[in-house]
Amino acid sequence: MWKRSTDVICYYLEQARHYISENPNAHLHLYGKVEAKHNCKMGHVIILTADVDSCELIAKDASSQEG
Repeated sequence: MWKRSTDVICYYLEQARHYISENPNAHLHLYGKVEAKHNCKMGHVIILTADVDSCELIAKDASSQEG
């Protein structure tokens, strides 16, 4: 199993939530921060796949949806 992690900046939190709701192999891990500061990392998305090529394609798709 391959794993890829992508940071979630405060501006893209809703897009990350939407992405994981449509992708069963993605998991959102939030850091539990109460307040979002400028360019603050709020968590990360973890993507699990059976092979490295799929993992990279899914990660590209996820980052292209940021904004």
